[in-house]
Amino acid sequence: MNYTVSMNDIQMAQGGREGVRVGTGNSTLGLETQLRNEEIPPWWVSHVRNGERTTLDIDATATSGRLGRSVDFSRSREIQTDLLGAFNSDETRPVNADSPLTSDPVLYVNETRGEWGSVSESETPIEMAFTVYNPNIEPYVVTEIGYDITMNGVEMGSGQTDEGYSIPSYSTETVEFTTALQNRHLDDWWVTHLDEEVRGHQVTGLRIEFYAVIEFPTGEEATIPLDALTYEETIETDIFDEGNDVRNASESSEDGSDDGGDGDDGGETSDGTTNGGNTTDGGNETDDGNTTENGTDDGTENGTDDGDDGVLPL
Repeated sequence: MNYTVSMNDIQMAQGGREGVRVGTGNSTLGLETQLRNEEIPPWWVSHVRNGERTTLDIDATATSGRLGRSVDFSRSREIQTDLLGAFNSDETRPVNADSPLTSDPVLYVNETRGEWGSVSESETPIEMAFTVYNPNIEPYVVTEIGYDITMNGVEMGSGQTDEGYSIPSYSTETVEFTTALQNRHLDDWWVTHLDEEVRGHQVTGLRIEFYAVIEFPTGEEATIPLDALTYEETIETDIFDEGNDVRNASESSEDGSDDGGDGDDGGETSDGTTNGGNTTDGGNETDDGNTTENGTDDGTENGTDDGDDGVLPL
């Protein structure tokens, strides 16, 4: 017996056994092989380029020397993820400096958007955009935006923008920049994804943290953690259709969180979780750029969240 396991036509494992004796009636044979972790980065590239979809193929051949014939059989299933879906939000979030140099909030972020860039063999870029409103009489200059990305605690990438942005008083600007996952760390992450003791079997916690360096009219600068924009997403997979074995292990993971799933197999999604962003209260008499029914002014057509807390895949 010989078999191969491929993901998006990338061979991930190969194995077999000789001298198998099969009795009469139905028999179950256990076969084991090693997954090639060095192939995880190329597979990831194909997964993102394919719209976060992977086709898993298992092809096997059973050969009988006594009968002088072979039988081929195969199995295929699709794996789908949505890592960035919940990052796209119209929720208004204040940015507080907690600094004696200015009053809070210094800015409002009224919208966040993210999509995959042109993935390469070495990195997976994420094109991001923040719609920012300045509620103050003084203009602010955002000289730098930085980020740190982790997956199950594994550092996947960090960096900062190369240019600054000027936010005039009582005005809205769109700040665009690119973050990136470093593909060389993907095999380290993959081990944690399969480790039940990290978060649960085939479960990953994606986390992106941001900070901004703001220059005040006085010429002084302050580094401000953008805690309200911290993005957290849970990714769950069931690559080999293990069903309840995977789900039960996930439910008993360290964080004890409920994925909101309904227990069905095969690509079912869950919307029973909330994303990492903090929901803000409208707050009467707040000047943030747009008047809504409760008196909240946030610089947008409406200051409400669209209610999409993130569709978790798989």
